[in-house]
Amino acid sequence: MTLTRSRKLCVAILGLALAALAVDRVFLASGTSGPKAAGASSLPAPDSADAAGASQDKKTLPAADRPPTLAARLESAAEQFALAPTEMRDGFSIAETWLAELQVPTAAHPPGPAEPQPSAAEAFAGRHTLTSVILTSQGGSAVIDGKVVPLGQAVDGFTLLRLTRESAVFGAAGEEVELRLRR
Repeated sequence: MTLTRSRKLCVAILGLALAALAVDRVFLASGTSGPKAAGASSLPAPDSADAAGASQDKKTLPAADRPPTLAARLESAAEQFALAPTEMRDGFSIAETWLAELQVPTAAHPPGPAEPQPSAAEAFAGRHTLTSVILTSQGGSAVIDGKVVPLGQAVDGFTLLRLTRESAVFGAAGEEVELRLRR
């Protein structure tokens, strides 16, 4: 195996990376690192060097200077709005009294004429797309929404009745719907 110029360059870069790693770990290591230094706990973790278990955290505030906890704020809100916390199922649900204040009175409008509901055949034609028609000596198949549907098989309650070169006819409950190829 001959060392080409690119292989020599790769070996040199790998050697420099290993040397940098060794210098970092041996000479530049500044104490221990790991989960203790990066912990996100609200309580200080007991240090192995501290046998008494005293807190190492110098940033702890006295109890009087700490902001109120969420539980304390929820209790004061319950007292303010005359809510019983034991009867509340969800601390984050909106109280009925708040909902009453938020609701805007609606003017009584007479209901307009209801829009006519599309027939089942129209709804079927709106939901499905004919992608391809496969005609064979045994009858054939249609590709509906990416799925092959042979003659006689049902899709959403509509049975494939017949095929032409450009369409597929489905039927159900006396209704027929024709899906045409889109060009």
